[in-house]
Amino acid sequence: MQRFFRSIDFVEQHLYDKITVHQIAAASYYSTYHFSRIFKALVGDTPKEYLRKRRLTVAAKTVSYTHLRAHETRG
Repeated sequence: MQRFFRSIDFVEQHLYDKITVHQIAAASYYSTYHFSRIFKALVGDTPKEYLRKRRLTVAAKTVSYTHLRAHETRG
C-alpha cells in the first residue's frame, strides 16, 4: 500500500502540472498497466478520472471561498 500512497502524494504535489498516468505510475514503481488496474480497484476511478475530480474539487473550493469572502466584504 505504501507504493500506492506514493502515487496519491505525487498527484497532490503535481496537481496543477501537466502529468501523465505514466509519471504517476513511475512515482509508485509500478508499470503503467499494473498501476492503472490497482488504482481503479482501490479508488474506483481511473487515474485520469481521479486527477480530474481532484482538480475540480480544489477549483470548486476556491470559487466557493472566493464567493464567500466577496459576500462578507459587501456587508
